Amino acid sequence: MVEKRCAHLLVIGVLLLEGCVTTPAKWEPSIPVSNYVENDSLPADPTTEKIDSPDGEWVAPLNEGDCWDEKGKLVTDAPKPCPPKGGILFSEGKATRFKLFELRYHELRGNYVVDRRVFGAQRALYESRLKDAGELIQKMQPTWFERHSFQLGILGGAVIGAGMAVGIVYAVSPVLK
Repeated sequence: MVEKRCAHLLVIGVLLLEGCVTTPAKWEPSIPVSNYVENDSLPADPTTEKIDSPDGEWVAPLNEGDCWDEKGKLVTDAPKPCPPKGGILFSEGKATRFKLFELRYHELRGNYVVDRRVFGAQRALYESRLKDAGELIQKMQPTWFERHSFQLGILGGAVIGAGMAVGIVYAVSPVLK
């Protein structure tokens, strides 16, 4: 009777514990999608980029002395307005192109700085892996005892065998006399 009761309790216990058993969720490794720098397109070339400028792109030098002659009188065909200082006059289109060169330079330099950091991190990781591999190879090299264990085993066996043979002879010799 007690055995039957224990068997019933065992079956009930197994049925209750069956609810705790679940199938493990299928795990799939997820590789994070990252934006690789080498896949990014380069910035547009400022020399070939189209710029909408009504007066085009031009550059003209302005000389301070163009408005006055040697005597200090105003020249009649002098450029208007008369520049107080010498320099370079350029169109809005040319100014836009100059600004594009400046912007593209900073963008490329930023990419270059990021690339150098990534390459530096990869170099450090590579060198640490090489160092770890070198240490592991050194640890796996056999010691002197491991390299000569066969010869030591043969020599030890011969010495012990000879000692046992001599011991047996001395042990048996009193009986044989």
